[in-house]
Amino acid sequence: MFKEADTDDKQGTLGFEEFCSFYKMMSTRRDLYLLMLTYSNHKDHLDTDDLARFLEIEQKMPKVTKDHCLEIINKFEPCSENQKQGVLGIDGFTNYMRSPAGDIFNPEHYNVNQDMTQPLCNYFIASSHNTYLMGDQLMSQSRVDMYAWVLQAGCRCVEVDCWDGQDGEPIVHHGYTLTSKILFKDVIETINKYAFIKNGFQSFEVGEAVHP
Repeated sequence: MFKEADTDDKQGTLGFEEFCSFYKMMSTRRDLYLLMLTYSNHKDHLDTDDLARFLEIEQKMPKVTKDHCLEIINKFEPCSENQKQGVLGIDGFTNYMRSPAGDIFNPEHYNVNQDMTQPLCNYFIASSHNTYLMGDQLMSQSRVDMYAWVLQAGCRCVEVDCWDGQDGEPIVHHGYTLTSKILFKDVIETINKYAFIKNGFQSFEVGEAVHP
């Protein structure tokens, strides 16, 4: 590839124009280039009809309009001459496919898009069992920062097992085991700090010590 770009008597060095050519060869994705050739009938660009056909067949986008294709060209095509002609070259096509606009992810799902008025039991929820534990349920360590970790990971239901401490201060641990103990106060403060950073929908499973 270097030798192909070194066009001035093969001197072993690249001038500015040669380097630009070399960079373009290195950065062009073969899969995208072949896609462009397929839908452009082997032209070096996609016109609006080509682009619409690609979007409808490959990207499964229904009823793509010419105006929508022109919006894509104006936004992602770096060559002003191509923009004037209303075509998308390989650089613009690559920019588009590497952008969020080319993602398979439905952009509507960036926001809450489902009915959130149903009873809690109607939903599948990312839940955490024995949230405070770092390991097994018999002898592992209880850590307050486990609540921060799972909440930031997107968990929507955490478990808090509350017990009476020796000095009257509520504690959290796995009862009747050798797991270590942490203060209920610290747990609640951590939950309050991290619960609603990732989303506005949280629930708590709270177990309390039984009093006779």
